[in-house]
Amino acid sequence: LAVSFLGAQPLFLHNPSLEDPRPRPAKLPFGWFTCAPVRYSLPDLHPGGAFQVTTKPYHGGSYAGLVVRPDGSRERLCQELAQPLDSGACYLFALYAAVSPHYLSADARTGQPLDYNRPVRIRVLGGTTRCGEETVLGTSPPVVSADWTRVEFLLQPAVSCNFLSLEAAFLDPDSLPYGGHVLVDALSPLLEVSCDDPKGPAEALPLTVSLADCGRYMIRRLSPLQENARRASFFLLPSGDWDYGNPALALLRRFLEQRPEAGP
Repeated sequence: LAVSFLGAQPLFLHNPSLEDPRPRPAKLPFGWFTCAPVRYSLPDLHPGGAFQVTTKPYHGGSYAGLVVRPDGSRERLCQELAQPLDSGACYLFALYAAVSPHYLSADARTGQPLDYNRPVRIRVLGGTTRCGEETVLGTSPPVVSADWTRVEFLLQPAVSCNFLSLEAAFLDPDSLPYGGHVLVDALSPLLEVSCDDPKGPAEALPLTVSLADCGRYMIRRLSPLQENARRASFFLLPSGDWDYGNPALALLRRFLEQRPEAGP
C-alpha cells in the first residue's frame, strides 16, 4: 500500500466532532476554548432549535456555529495541539461546513433582531501561545451550501504552532462588516505530507466495487502476514478527497453502500 503522509502518526484533535451532550447557544465544546473579548457571547453548539437553526449534525450529536458581526468581530474556536505543527512542514486538514437558511439573533450594537444568514469563509490560524498573535494558515472558499460540504486545507506554517484556531471570516476583509455564519462539524486529523505533492502516491479506492474485487482486496489487505495490515493509513476516495483509516474497511463499506439490499 502506497502512503504519502510523512509523519509516523497523524496529529489528532481533541473532540474533533465538537460533541456535547447538551448543545445550546454560547457554549464551547469540551476540549476547546475561545479568545473573544468578554463582552461577546461564545460560539454556539447545535442542534436544539436556537436561532431557527435546524440542520442535523454531519457526525455525532452536535456541531458548532460561528458568526461574524456588523461591528467587525468574528467568532473562533481554539485548541492547544498535542504536538506542535513544524515550521515549513505541510499538513492536510479537512472539515465539514454548511449554512443555515436562518441564524436569527440580535445585533450586538443595537440589541435589535438580526438574521446572521450571509455567507462567510473559514480561516484556519496557528499560534505559539494561548490567545497570542496568530497567523493565517488557510482560508476556505465561501461556504454557501445548506448541505454539509467537505472543505480541505493545506497548511504550511512559517513558524512552529502550538495552537490551532477555526474562525468565521468575512468574504472580503475590506468590505463593510455584516452578520453572517457558518456551521462546522467533523474535523479531520492533521496529516504531514509532501509540500510538492500533498496527495502523492496514496492508494485510490475505485468508483465501483464488484464482489470479486472486494473479496480479493480484503484477503490481500487484511492478511495477517502483511505488515501493518490492520493499521490506519492515508488513502484517496473516488471523489479525490483524502481520508485516514483502514482502506480495506472503507472499500467494504463502499461495496455495501452500492447494494441497497445490504442496507439497514
